[in-house]
Order: sequence, then C-alpha cells, then structure tokens
Amino acid sequence: MKVLSALLLVPFALGGMLLSHGSYKSNTPIASTVGSIPAASQKSRVIDGATNPELIPDRVAYSIFFRLIANSRTPEKKLHIRSYIRQIGLSEADRNGLLAAADEFYQRVNPLDEEAKQIKAGNSGSVNDAVRARLQQLKQQKDAVIDHLVVRLPIRVSQEGTSLLRQHISEHIKRGIKLQSN
Repeated sequence: MKVLSALLLVPFALGGMLLSHGSYKSNTPIASTVGSIPAASQKSRVIDGATNPELIPDRVAYSIFFRLIANSRTPEKKLHIRSYIRQIGLSEADRNGLLAAADEFYQRVNPLDEEAKQIKAGNSGSVNDAVRARLQQLKQQKDAVIDHLVVRLPIRVSQEGTSLLRQHISEHIKRGIKLQSN
C-alpha cells in the first residue's frame, strides 16, 4: 500500500471542539473533505475513517491523539486534557501513564518535525533527491517513535486502560480522519 498522508490535519482544532463541547463523541472530522483538494489530486483514493475506521493505520491515529494531548503548557489546557482523557474511562494512574507517553512523543517527535519544517522552508520549489531522502529518514524516525510508544503503552497503562484506549482510538479518533493515498 502506498504511503498515506493526512489531509489538512487539525488535531488541535479537534481538541478545542472536543473540549469545548465536553464530549469526545463529537463527529467533527479531523481532516478536511475532498472538496478542498486540487482537482489533479482528487483522483487519489481517499480513505474516510467515518465509514472505514479499520483502514486508518494505528500509527496515524495514535500520532494525532498524542499530538492532541501532549505538551499542554497552561494549567487550563492541562485541566481540559485531563477532563477529556477521563471521559475515556481511564483511571488516574492510567491517565498519568498516557500523558507521560504523550509527553515523550512530543519530546522525541517535535525536534524531527522542526527539522523537517526547516528543510522544507529552505528548499521550497527545489527539492532534490538528498532533501527527499532526509525527509523520508525523518519520517521513518518519527514512525519508529510512534510504534515504540504504542507497543509500550501496556507498560504504562493497565490492561483495562489499554483496552479502553484502543476502543477510543478505533471508535472516535479514526472515525474523524480522512486520508489520501499518494
């Protein structure tokens, strides 16, 4: 299967919607609709998590989820995130373990994202093979971090908490994602 890229992901906007409505059961999509894709790109296959959540890779869903809950700087934001996580049904210990995983995600992925952003900004309009190779390497490193954290979640979160989290990812996060294959 081709590499999937998310369409205009807006996990922080989702977080604001979810938190302001006080429920994680919102039907607000995490990605834009096909209508905003240039006509040439519309021939690509779009995977809609609302209808086929099983086709959304766990790596994509967990990445969005970790971004949503990680790096809450203000006390108010931390309170909102804790409230959101509580709605999943996690115990206090499981919420702490999940937040620790999300913070580790942010600490390890943010430098990779920043480097990719700088490379793209410095090479706009002229992407050569070396630049593409470095960006692919950064993506692979990010994917490895996500995979590592997801595999280790059962160490940080109880068996029941892991089950509740997987259910939340499948029933709520994946259903709000649309992906375009390229």
